[in-house]
Amino acid sequence: MDFYKNINKGHEMISKYLTFFMVFISITVFGQCEIKNEMTVQHQNIKGTKLSLIAPKGFAEGLNFRGFQ
Repeated sequence: MDFYKNINKGHEMISKYLTFFMVFISITVFGQCEIKNEMTVQHQNIKGTKLSLIAPKGFAEGLNFRGFQ
């Protein structure tokens, strides 16, 4: 009987690791999105930097700092 208990515990452990592995792979593979690194008309230069950002709606160029407020 003890032999079967040990086999069952090993099976549970393998099952847990396999489930974790499958969830991890699913998140990393399907969680990726395509990022296009291209300038558009919507990008605005941030003065004093080499950055260009798309300002969120309602935001304007910062007066006291570099960025949007």
